[in-house]
Amino acid sequence: VAKPALAVVTRREWVQSLCALFFHCGMPRAQDVLHCCSSTTAEQLDLFWRRAKNDYECSDGVASSVSVLLGADQLDYSVAVQAEQQRQRLGPGMWCQHVLVVVSDSSQSYLATAYADARIELSSPTDVEALTAWLTSLKCMQAFPSPGERQGRPE
Repeated sequence: VAKPALAVVTRREWVQSLCALFFHCGMPRAQDVLHCCSSTTAEQLDLFWRRAKNDYECSDGVASSVSVLLGADQLDYSVAVQAEQQRQRLGPGMWCQHVLVVVSDSSQSYLATAYADARIELSSPTDVEALTAWLTSLKCMQAFPSPGERQGRPE
């Protein structure tokens, strides 16, 4: 997985956007979402990147899910710079999670600037077509189980 994708969504629309995303990907595990704030540390971000790259459930070489870095515009600038350096140090190779960085104000975020060329244009918070196009472009859409299958029961 190359660079994380970027979605710019107002705070009021975060829940709707994430619901649309997880409707297609299945509900995330607790470690798949990091809600950032001004006190989020570089160590927390390093752990987030490492989990996204080395997910223990990823054994067949196919990305299994999506990790979300929510509110990255709230990160302290120096922490955001460190976070991107940590992600780059982990290297290319195979990542087990596709990473989506969500911000509400791209002008206030180092990571939004770093990932601007990977921005997903959402026309509304529930723009399922844009999210589906992003997932399909990663060639991982078929790897995502439906919500019922993810819980161990067919739909």
